Amino acid sequence: MSDAIRDLYVRFRPAYAQRNAPMSFDGKPFEFRTKAYASATPVLVHLKTTLVEKHGWKEVEKQRDTILFHIQHPRTKASIILPTSPFTFATEKDKYREMFTAGAFKTIYDPSGELLIGGPGVPGALSSIFYLLQLVIPGMLGLMLDDNTASDTTRVSRYLPPLWWMAENEHDLTHIFGAIPLVALQHAAGSYWPPTPERILL
Repeated sequence: MSDAIRDLYVRFRPAYAQRNAPMSFDGKPFEFRTKAYASATPVLVHLKTTLVEKHGWKEVEKQRDTILFHIQHPRTKASIILPTSPFTFATEKDKYREMFTAGAFKTIYDPSGELLIGGPGVPGALSSIFYLLQLVIPGMLGLMLDDNTASDTTRVSRYLPPLWWMAENEHDLTHIFGAIPLVALQHAAGSYWPPTPERILL
């Protein structure tokens, strides 16, 4: 597809943050979104602190108690604002769509064939915030690759983090999800990669 125009971008689907979907692991229910988001909050705050203390991001005063934190890149002024409740991603979807798709979370196609958040100057803590949100609100955030020709588009999507990232952060993820749900998430992440490209006729 040498004549194809390649687009890499983040897809934000706020409807996946609206419902607290229960899932069963080994016969035990686990409610994603509220339970997982609350358990992930200390890790998200730690990642924010890493961006501030080691990478020069600036803390912005929170305007409401419903905001977990608000930080801003010192040069580009790109902002990351996370709420205290995962449902806010859906109720304030326009604001969060702009945040996730404006470029702070940069999608790259790695030589290994992975779709990742990364690139020159992108701290690992920033990538980890994105990957963690992919897990605690399944389906809300996707990394997309479109190869566009005059007649069709071939699309590859990634809605779960790479397995190597999950392995590197296994301690925190086990605390957030528990051992059995984490194994199921790792299996899902491995099962859907490499993906089957989707061909979209124009």
